[in-house]
Amino acid sequence: MTLADILILTRRWAAGLLVAALVGAGAGYALVRLTPVTYAATAIAYVRVEAASDQSGSSSQYAAEQLAISQAESLVPVVTSPVVAQAVARSLGIDAPPAALADTISAKHVDGTHMLEVTARAGSAAEARQVADAAVGQAAVELKSLEGAQYPAEVVLMSSAELDDVSHSPSAFRAVAAGAVVAPALVYAMLLLAAVMGAARRGAAAGGRTGQEPGPAPASSHHP
Repeated sequence: MTLADILILTRRWAAGLLVAALVGAGAGYALVRLTPVTYAATAIAYVRVEAASDQSGSSSQYAAEQLAISQAESLVPVVTSPVVAQAVARSLGIDAPPAALADTISAKHVDGTHMLEVTARAGSAAEARQVADAAVGQAAVELKSLEGAQYPAEVVLMSSAELDDVSHSPSAFRAVAAGAVVAPALVYAMLLLAAVMGAARRGAAAGGRTGQEPGPAPASSHHP
């Protein structure tokens, strides 16, 4: 196919592609309406370490800094553990198995810092915020339980999830936009494929007819 053929095909099916875009957008919107909405909120945990003093009275600030960073990184599996999730469910009165609730909590260490981003997903914005904050608090309790009361590191809530902009999924705008783009793209791809296959068949048929045409008759020879 040439570029001119593609332009002709596009003009011929412009109305159909527009209908496909509208149908795709409608399907995306319907999918959003039928899919349960999940809200996500993020709290920021901060690992604080008391710097020990040596005999000269100067603080080992560097050692404390490195311990805090290391502890923040190692807290990720603690925050997302079923043990912490069970404590969160008990404190908030959530009726959910610990393993299932733990699957809704995620944590990410911010590289090179004492901070940990704790995100919770739930069926409502309020519950997502409560779970994220409670996960930080229960992780602090679990850390003391694991390391002992004299452990120099402690976890505090630096930024409550109440201050975070709660996100939700699926997004109606994204679903509608995706449907409006994907549906006509699929239709157009099928039209192009059909046009290419049709042109190939016509070319093969024309070649067959050309091969079957009789050649020129041989000249007859006359002998005296």
